[in-house]
Amino acid sequence: MSPVAGVNAMSAGQVHTDFRGLSAQERDRIVAARGATVRTGEADQLFYLALTLNNQRAPFDDVRVRRALNLAVDRWGGLAALARISVLNGVDGMLRTGSPFAFAPDELRRLPGFRPDMAANRAEARRLLAEAGESDLKLTFLNRPDYTALGVYLIDQWRQIGVTAMQDQPDNVRYFSSLNGGSFDAIVDATFDYIDEPLLQFQWAPSSDINPNNRARVIDRKVDQLYERQIRSTDPTERRRLVHELEEHLLNQAYRVPLFWIRRYSVIAEELRGYR
Repeated sequence: MSPVAGVNAMSAGQVHTDFRGLSAQERDRIVAARGATVRTGEADQLFYLALTLNNQRAPFDDVRVRRALNLAVDRWGGLAALARISVLNGVDGMLRTGSPFAFAPDELRRLPGFRPDMAANRAEARRLLAEAGESDLKLTFLNRPDYTALGVYLIDQWRQIGVTAMQDQPDNVRYFSSLNGGSFDAIVDATFDYIDEPLLQFQWAPSSDINPNNRARVIDRKVDQLYERQIRSTDPTERRRLVHELEEHLLNQAYRVPLFWIRRYSVIAEELRGYR
């Protein structure tokens, strides 16, 4: 059942609950239709969407192009609008706020992709593209249908630095085949885990010749060394420093960058919860 069909069915009382999770807008539509016959809940998830660039394909093997695409996206400015129409509901780095290893908010805002001055960010992005000889860059990126709103937003953000982007939304079979096989230029993919632990949040990052989870298909020995060092560190302060060094390096290289974090809402019929 498609997400739209699921919301329609829940609004009509044909379905008791949804295990995919809902956006705030979808939740409100169901509640408006069914009122006190349903209960709602919400939860921030250890789940973010990321932009992954295939570093084995030109021009995405050029750090200037990758940095430009990252700098162009206004995360802070887009959050409120996206939160109203999708499950995208937070801005963070590669570790979420509250994790003992995450950057503090003021630290995060000094890092590439999170600086709030979008005029300066986009000027730098256009400069980088011109320097790389890609001022009229055209790209097609893959995205799952669940995250159409994000794809439309990315197209608009990149348009403002002179990049023409098209969104390709294949079925799951082709999407995951492309992600795992490397038959893409750019793709919106996800990181989701069950605990705030850098071992997990950065498991995608070690070099592709030793790590099949590296869908960016990049080899970077500095990443390999920092990843191993932070795993082996027994001093929490030292480990936090190493994690920050690793994340800052990854954001500067922009192999794969976080876009927005996810909050999902739930709606459940009273009778399914045992309320009579």
